[in-house]
Parts: sequence; C-alpha cells; structure tokens
Amino acid sequence: MQPVVEALAQGNWGRNLNQVNQLMEKTPRKSCRTFNREDSAPVSIATVIERHEAMLTPAMLAVLLAISVKSIYAWVKAGTLPACILGTSIRFDPCDTAAWIRARTE
Repeated sequence: MQPVVEALAQGNWGRNLNQVNQLMEKTPRKSCRTFNREDSAPVSIATVIERHEAMLTPAMLAVLLAISVKSIYAWVKAGTLPACILGTSIRFDPCDTAAWIRARTE
C-alpha cells in the first residue's frame, strides 16, 4: 500500500487514474480508514484528502474512498456531498470534502 499512499499524499496522480488503479491492484488490501507509514502515525483518509492541493475529480475521490464513481454522482445529485459544479464538470474542494468525511466518521 505504501506506493499508493505516497502517490495520493503527494498529489501525484500520474497521467491518468489507470496508473493509480494499477498500483492499488498490486498492493494488499488494508483498512480504508487509515493509511500507515512505517515512520509516522496513521493518517486518516480525510487528512490525505485535505493535504491535496488541487480540486478532486469524482474519479479521484472514488478511488480515495474505495467506492464507485456512480455513488459519488448520486451523492452530489442528492445534495449530500458538497461539490463545485463548473459547467458540466464536477470538482471537490479538499478541505470541504475532508470536513464532510470527518462529520460522518465521528
């Protein structure tokens, strides 16, 4: 899981999401709630999202939350998940999304 965590924490998504998906397929599955680095304390997924510097796409958020993109779109349509709708594109502010996750996990 280490290469995936480092790629996500650094905002290094590669050229496309397929690279992240390939990394995730090669790594053993662990808890989705926290990422553990050998040299630091566990980091919550909300913290990983909050540290991301750019807006997140629905596909990026789906990978981070380990859910389908279809669920992301359904939550946005229902008004459950805070999103920025820019024309026909949907983006997610990392701070707002992290706060939304924390409100549901506490």
